[in-house]
Amino acid sequence: MLRTLEVALLTGRPLSAWHRDQEGANGRTASGTFVITLLELPRECLDRRIEARVERMRSAGLVDEVGRLLAAGYGAGSPGMTGTGYREVAAHLSGEMTLDDALEAMKVQTRQYARRQLTWFRNQLPAGVTRIDGTASLAEQTDAVVTAWSRSAQEAERT
Repeated sequence: MLRTLEVALLTGRPLSAWHRDQEGANGRTASGTFVITLLELPRECLDRRIEARVERMRSAGLVDEVGRLLAAGYGAGSPGMTGTGYREVAAHLSGEMTLDDALEAMKVQTRQYARRQLTWFRNQLPAGVTRIDGTASLAEQTDAVVTAWSRSAQEAERT
């Protein structure tokens, strides 16, 4: 949702308009040249980041936050309470599992979600997507995007 709002605010056009104008993976529309990029990480790196993220959420007070929400009358099916992390911690607070088991379940759920995203990218993104190595430095990632965009702009001008 944030990305949808960001695109609309920064470009003055809704995200749906950008999707309508799409011509394959890279190309030119009435709005200008675009390039679709996919930031890729090796599975082990992604798993390490998920582990660290769950630990940061715990350290930042997720258990207390869920406890306050439950005390305020929100239940397991309430909006926002069905998200990964919230439902597991709610199960812990209701005595259904230990905190360690809840945190492990969060990690498992997040890894499964990440795999579903990778499957979606593999099956839904058009051919010719620019793939960026997520382990490369920010400068290298930026250079790869700029190079892909420049190549796409040059190809679009030739056609």
